[in-house]
Amino acid sequence: MSQFSKLGVPEDLVRGLDALGIASPTAIQQSAIPYLIKEGGDLVAQAQTGTGKTAAFGLPLLTKIDPANPKLQALVLSPTRELARQIGKALFQYTKFCPEKIFVEVTGGGDKIGEQVARLNRPTHIVVATPGRLFDLLKLGALRLDSVKYLVLDEADEMLSMGFRKEVVEIVKMTAASRRSTWLFSATFPE
Repeated sequence: MSQFSKLGVPEDLVRGLDALGIASPTAIQQSAIPYLIKEGGDLVAQAQTGTGKTAAFGLPLLTKIDPANPKLQALVLSPTRELARQIGKALFQYTKFCPEKIFVEVTGGGDKIGEQVARLNRPTHIVVATPGRLFDLLKLGALRLDSVKYLVLDEADEMLSMGFRKEVVEIVKMTAASRRSTWLFSATFPE
C-alpha cells in the first residue's frame, strides 16, 4: 500500500503521484492531507517553500470536488502568475488517472484576459487565480464565487506583503455564504 494511500488519498490520485515520481509524503503532507480529507475544516499550515504544500492542499481539494457538478467549487489564490501556473499544472498532473475529469483554470495578470474569459465559459471546478486578475474577471462578469465551497490561500504572506490584503478580505467575504472551509498555507506568518 502506498504511503499516500495510508493518508487517505484515493488510488487514482496515487497513480498520478506515482507517474510524477512522488512516492513519499513530506512532513506538511503527512500533517495536512489526512485532516483535510477526513475533516475538511479550516486549516492554517506553515511550511517552507519546496516542501510540497501544493500536494498538501491539492490532493485533499481534488477529493472534495464533484466532477458531475459543473459549477465552480474551489478557488485557490496565489500571489503570482508563475505560482498559479505551477499549482494548476500540478492539479492537472495529479488527476491524470481520474476516471472523471476535474476542470482547472488558471487566471493571472499578464495573460490575455479574453482567452481566460472564454475558458471560464466551459465547466470549471477549480480556479487558480492571482487576486488582481480575479477581480478583473469578476468585474467583467466572467466568474461568480457564490458556489465556492473551498478557498485556499497559498503563500498568504506573499499576497499580504504584495499589498493584496483588501482583495483577500473581499474574496473571503464574497465566498462566505457557500464556503465550507478555508485553507491557508504559507512559508512564514509575519505580524
